[in-house]
Order: sequence, then C-alpha cells, then structure tokens
Amino acid sequence: MSVRHLPFTLGLLAADLLLGTVFCFSLFYMPQLTALLTLFGIPLVAFVNSFFLNAVFKHYMPPEDEHDSSEASPLLGQEDQALKEAIESLKNKS
Repeated sequence: MSVRHLPFTLGLLAADLLLGTVFCFSLFYMPQLTALLTLFGIPLVAFVNSFFLNAVFKHYMPPEDEHDSSEASPLLGQEDQALKEAIESLKNKS
C-alpha cells in the first residue's frame, strides 16, 4: 500500500524527518526547549501523520450517511413513539 500511495508515503517520511531533525538540533542549540519539544513535538508528529493517513484511508472507507436532524434523539427508534411524545410534551411545557 505504501508503493501505491508513494507521494503520501514520501510526504509522511519527509515530515517525520523534518520534525525529528528539529528535535535533534534543539538538543544542542536550544537545550532549554528540550522539555517543551518532548511534550509537544512527539504528539506533533502523530498529528501531522494523521493528515497524511486520513487522505490515504479516505479512499478505502465507505461514504458516511447523512443523518436526519429532525429526530428527537438518535438513540430512539421507531418503537419508542410514546417516549418521543412524552419528551415533546415536556419541551412544550417550558
């Protein structure tokens, strides 16, 4: 799959190498920021990778269904009509 999506793979590797290089150089040139880069730099790599991986896996996921927002609650089904009516009557009382 990495060969099939070679531009994304190369972009992912380039981003990881760039962020890793910044982290390594910060150890020598800005040691006071090492703790900050440790806390935020490693999650930053995962965050940047998520954009590349989202673009790749979007092709393999089925399209999402549109949900109707007019329903009272997505947890209530057709058989819960009495409960829906009770909720609507409580909403109208306020």
